[in-house]
Amino acid sequence: MFWSIWRTVGFLAFAVAVGAATAMVLPSARPWQARARSVTLGAGILAWALVPFWAISDGIQRFDLHADPTYAYVAQQAYQAAWFHNDNPISRVAMPAARVERVWPDSERCMVSHPRGDEPFDGWRAEVRFYSYFGVPGPLLRVSCSGWSW
Repeated sequence: MFWSIWRTVGFLAFAVAVGAATAMVLPSARPWQARARSVTLGAGILAWALVPFWAISDGIQRFDLHADPTYAYVAQQAYQAAWFHNDNPISRVAMPAARVERVWPDSERCMVSHPRGDEPFDGWRAEVRFYSYFGVPGPLLRVSCSGWSW
């Protein structure tokens, strides 16, 4: 299992959230304890709001293990095409994470008049899902024709 700094941050965020929940249950005795509880609760909520940054992977490594390396290549290209499609400030803020959900070969070919109609991977399709804060699933983008069609 790949261990990253974001997974460590995730575990720390979980610990802060548990501590915040515990602190809210205990009765308050002093004003500084109330401030400490508020800060702990705020940190826990912030940590869970940032779930897309530490808990949601891009999904490409799932396809790296496939026997056919085309799956990994198409997954990577679909991920990049999805971010290209989602390239505006509002969407970047509202949906900060994306994951490749599915990659499959399709017998339907792209049109020859299409800008990339003669590519070797134009018969492949992929689905990329965006995620908002707190890990809420967002829209599903279906990428085809080597990233030129959505």
